[in-house]
Amino acid sequence: MVEIALGEENAALLTLASLIPFCERCGRVMDRMYIRILTAVCYQRQNNARWQEEWMQALDAAHEYRFVMPIAQFGAAVMPMLTFTGYKKDESFFSLLLQETRRQAVLYPNFLRPMPRLSEPLSPAEMQVLRLLCGNRSNQEIADILGVKVATVKTHVIHILQKLGVKRRGDAKEIAQKLHIIEF
Repeated sequence: MVEIALGEENAALLTLASLIPFCERCGRVMDRMYIRILTAVCYQRQNNARWQEEWMQALDAAHEYRFVMPIAQFGAAVMPMLTFTGYKKDESFFSLLLQETRRQAVLYPNFLRPMPRLSEPLSPAEMQVLRLLCGNRSNQEIADILGVKVATVKTHVIHILQKLGVKRRGDAKEIAQKLHIIEF
């Protein structure tokens, strides 16, 4: 789960694959169900169609034993898969599963959410602008401090927002803190 939360789906799949033979030899149904759920999450985040097969096998195992919480506890991480696929074999089971999954998603909305990453490194000029941006400086103030035109600052801000994968300056500050790009 840590590897998934760090956005390292390939590493998570390698870790999970090594556990499958043990779970099958020893009849560890619950552990195998967890492996299928986590594998489905990895494949789904990689846009690999194999997630549906793993996911349906996890749902079938949960249905067989009438287990709701082993799936529902993953909340926001499995919500997209749950709403996309549905479960046609037992509508009442699916309804209860959906209800409990939503409850967990509300309580823990960031569970297994991948850490944000820079799409590419910031240039030295962008780092300067980001530091000032995080200090709540306006574009005009940043331009005055750096001795550049406001248009140049705006261009740097646009690049910073794109590289951080956000749309607002406040979000850029938050991501910069999370990624330890800027220390406050």
